[in-house]
Amino acid sequence: MLGNNNFSFQWHFSESNLMSGTYSYQSESDNVLSNYEHISEYVSHLEDPDTTVRCGDASNLPIDAESIEAIVVDPPYGDNIIYSEVADAFYVWFREYLGDIYPEEFSTPETNKEDEAVENPSLVSDTESGSKREVARNKYENRMSDIFGEAYRVLEEGGVLTIYFTDKEIAAWDSLTMSIINSGFNITATHTITSEMPQRIGVQQDASADSTLLLTCRKPTTQPDDRMPTLWRDIKDETRQVAREKASSLLESEHNLTKTDTIISAFGPTLRVFTENYPVVDDKDELVRPREALREARTAVTEVLIQRELAGSLDDVDSLSTWYILSWLVYEQQSIPYDEARQLGLGVGVQIDEVKSDTKIWSKSRDDVVLSGHQGRVQSYSELESGVKRRARKYPVDPREQSFENRIDAVHAALDVLSTKGSDFAWNWLKERDLQNDSAFKSTIEGLLQVLPEQHDDYDLLKNLVSGETGELLEINIAVLQSPDDVESSRTTLDEF
Repeated sequence: MLGNNNFSFQWHFSESNLMSGTYSYQSESDNVLSNYEHISEYVSHLEDPDTTVRCGDASNLPIDAESIEAIVVDPPYGDNIIYSEVADAFYVWFREYLGDIYPEEFSTPETNKEDEAVENPSLVSDTESGSKREVARNKYENRMSDIFGEAYRVLEEGGVLTIYFTDKEIAAWDSLTMSIINSGFNITATHTITSEMPQRIGVQQDASADSTLLLTCRKPTTQPDDRMPTLWRDIKDETRQVAREKASSLLESEHNLTKTDTIISAFGPTLRVFTENYPVVDDKDELVRPREALREARTAVTEVLIQRELAGSLDDVDSLSTWYILSWLVYEQQSIPYDEARQLGLGVGVQIDEVKSDTKIWSKSRDDVVLSGHQGRVQSYSELESGVKRRARKYPVDPREQSFENRIDAVHAALDVLSTKGSDFAWNWLKERDLQNDSAFKSTIEGLLQVLPEQHDDYDLLKNLVSGETGELLEINIAVLQSPDDVESSRTTLDEF
């Protein structure tokens, strides 16, 4: 239950012994007590700590103005988890157990969802203008602005607000940054740490990244005068440069970060530059939101990754094939958040929605783009010979064609020919199409060999294609197959702070 942060049915054992074993009352009670004891150790070094625990609305704190030195928050990540809906699974049972003891807390059939600081399109009514997702995001941004505004009120001048944030999607970062700006804070520093547990429900396949970016924000010691707007074109290059420098620094360090983590880490310096110069306007005097700076940061980091991670160049490769390779390079998995894939496509001149139907290079699952391998796109050569035809609309790549518009189509067709007809036939197939002299075709193969995981169905076929007689014909640089020596590395953790 709740394996994907929702109520979708999942296979599970029908029996559970409540009296003993892993899920017994005793075991679960022991877990609660053990974790409570562990948390209490964080203040064990303090003598007579003056600690007050409150539970309430973060936008309306019972605390005097300018009375707090520091605030640390881990806010909800947009629409990643709708906590109140997940909590209903427990609320309804607690209501039966405790409703007569705490009648006010359990006075409603379900949890309070209206006041939750999340992006929840299901709460948007049909009468509200705009798409439900846009309205939900605006409500989330306004709610976070109220919360950070209250933090601003209770912090003393020069006080610090540290925000933990872990999200892959630029839209969530955009809303968070606007909430910070609207509240009056300045982003002064950023740190990347590893905090998310890989086994935590929903983390790996959802919007959450493996690492957390700590945003250090300060309440100004003096109230700033109305600042003149900054032209976006005057700071655009700087936002790219600080992102590039941050990415290069992390890649040269011993921190074991994923490509996505590296991009997220570059968001920090970029947002610092942006907020320092806010308000930012374009040449038409229109307000520029943080997402524009974040897009520049991602593009800059992608360029750094290409230079460092790919042995060859993609300069002669068509835009669709480049997007496919970069998607694997940057995100290192088959499923990518849709908006991230779309923005990456725009960076190389691909409108992914326009190519989806004709190429079947990707499919959609929930809010993710799923990259297709050759089996999901190519009509089988051997089946075509025997008279069995797959629907061309579903499998748009015909391996019998003499030429291909995109090099990824040619590579996928070659993999089908190799797997269904054998290496001798594949050699002749390549020769007939003069692909041994096609530098873009060979660059695409080299790129794929460097970015596809070894467990991917196409990986072994690519290795076979560049080996033996077909490999001699293509003269592919097999050095890209060699794995670098394992270098012992470590991630930055909270213990180092």
